[in-house]
Amino acid sequence: MLLALPMAVSISCSGNKDAAPPAPAAQDETPAQAEAAAPQKSLYDRLGGEAAIKAVVDDFVANVAADTRINNYFANANLDRLEGHLVNQI
Repeated sequence: MLLALPMAVSISCSGNKDAAPPAPAAQDETPAQAEAAAPQKSLYDRLGGEAAIKAVVDDFVANVAADTRINNYFANANLDRLEGHLVNQI
């Protein structure tokens, strides 16, 4: 009897492997699901593109130039060139 129990379980659990899985229930998409399914903009575009990045870098470089704790490190730097490199990097 004990040997028959595992056989009965494996036979009853095997089912029809050729049968297609049941179709998922039809549901209306929520706005979040629709947005997730749509192609997402690049990070560059989500940040606002070159104009927005330039504005942030301009503020950053101005803050660095005005900060007496660190501006000595940039005393001989071409800040316009540095700014351009930072914009390109970001």
